[in-house]
Amino acid sequence: MKTKSPLTLGFLLLTSLALTGFYAFSSSLDRIATSRKSPDKQCNLQEPENLPNPQVGKDITEHAVMQALDWFSKNQEPDGLWSIQKHGGQRGHDNAATAFALLSYLGWGAKHTEPGKYQQNVKDALKWLVEQQAKDGGFTNQKHNGMYDQGVVTLALAEAYGATKDKQLKEPLKLAVSFIIEAQNQNHGAWDYRPKSPRIDSSISAWQLAALYSARTAGLEIPDRPFELAEKWLDAVGAGRHRGIYGYDKRQYKTPAMVAAGLYSQQILGVSPDHPRMQESVKHLSQHMPTIRNRDFYYWYYATLSLFQHQGPTWSEWNQEMKPIWSNLQETDGPNAGSWAPRGGNHMGDMGRVITTALATLSLEVYYRHLLIFQPKPIQ
Repeated sequence: MKTKSPLTLGFLLLTSLALTGFYAFSSSLDRIATSRKSPDKQCNLQEPENLPNPQVGKDITEHAVMQALDWFSKNQEPDGLWSIQKHGGQRGHDNAATAFALLSYLGWGAKHTEPGKYQQNVKDALKWLVEQQAKDGGFTNQKHNGMYDQGVVTLALAEAYGATKDKQLKEPLKLAVSFIIEAQNQNHGAWDYRPKSPRIDSSISAWQLAALYSARTAGLEIPDRPFELAEKWLDAVGAGRHRGIYGYDKRQYKTPAMVAAGLYSQQILGVSPDHPRMQESVKHLSQHMPTIRNRDFYYWYYATLSLFQHQGPTWSEWNQEMKPIWSNLQETDGPNAGSWAPRGGNHMGDMGRVITTALATLSLEVYYRHLLIFQPKPIQ
């Protein structure tokens, strides 16, 4: 299916992480009203009355976000990184862990260029990440699955650059973007654990696509071809009558997380919410509502992100079910107060506490991290 090139889209006010929707504003009317005065907040381009249900999320999520950011601050290493292994995750992916934590600060509105409670945390994290970059622009650390790190770090750099236009970040971002473009398979349009692999990995591909779009939104000139190739990837893994049920590495291996990631990828490629393919994705997600017994933070993150963008009844139901789950699972006592434990299935253990806490925090920031890509009436 041919979609509009992101270059021609007239709604470049959108999201990031995935996108610098970045350009955070407050999660409630009172924070929106004070954001123009606070050094930690950047004004949104939309006025509060135009936001989708600006009060949604105000009651229980703001405190949870602040508690999470404080946990990140207490557990940042002196040189600016967050250790994934120290907090129970897979060794060798400090780049990804640090980028996820950084995205959580950026989503709230913290910047390394302006005074604020978390300014130094953001500055130290950015400095450490830039120092990890290889000469070819890579952040993979030579790991077999290092393209996860590449996508998330590039996304974080793009959000930081987009929010501040700090010239010192532009060249590292350009190099990271070039690495991603070079790593894309030119036949099927996807990315995999390693650059130019013949295999398709929808999970890794979604992060790379979000990073490229975020970088373009931040002002970098990026050719259309990587986005056009990404359409081929989504066609290759799309099942269902309208090919809106996405698989992990092929059509047969369908999971709710990949459907949500595919939905979000199509959104940033410009596919309208009223397209049958998008409707099919949303219907599938409506059949997989979250429950506290089945913890899957990765799925919950992408479903929250994509359904918020879609709006409509499924988003309302998802939001109503999801908010108390985040609240109930957040630790309230002890040294890990404010974080979320990496317990559950679907690679929760590999991610560790830093990444699970970041996925939860970014999900709770969805109300103000992201502008809506499409502004027409919600479609279900």
